[in-house]
Amino acid sequence: MKATFFQCSLIAVTLIMCFALSCTDQAKKTAEQTAAAKADIAAYIDAYAATLKADDVNGWIALWADDARRMEPFQPARIGKDQIMASIQTFLDTFAIDLKINNEETTIAGDWGYISGTFLYSAIQRAGGDTMEISGSYLSIMQRQADGAWKVFRECYNTDTPPAAPPPMKGK
Repeated sequence: MKATFFQCSLIAVTLIMCFALSCTDQAKKTAEQTAAAKADIAAYIDAYAATLKADDVNGWIALWADDARRMEPFQPARIGKDQIMASIQTFLDTFAIDLKINNEETTIAGDWGYISGTFLYSAIQRAGGDTMEISGSYLSIMQRQADGAWKVFRECYNTDTPPAAPPPMKGK
């Protein structure tokens, strides 16, 4: 009886140890995958700023999922790559951009990533005129694609820079 109890105890301890070790391996694998995903998203952020600065609309739109949605201040949501591309093309036809992104948070949850931070950009009028300095905050939801690439699924941002005052009303 004592031998049987000892054998059962030994088997139970062995199973617990195997389970604990497999959990440790899984946690290590998950941590490595998260670190790799964060590095990929950091590279995405660099590409986002670089493509806009280079007026590379095709390179910039390639960073977006086909069914992406972009929500900008004072504008209706842009749905899908065609609307998003048309919007940024119109903007880049008018302004040259120098964008600096400060990513403050990256969270990975499986095939989804959430990033947020602040930005500062200079918008230089191509036809001449003043340079606008615009700062703000952003939140983007990233989605890992079937090929492993991370793309923007949803993006929204706000500006800290107040809008220009409206012209004075006539007759008042």
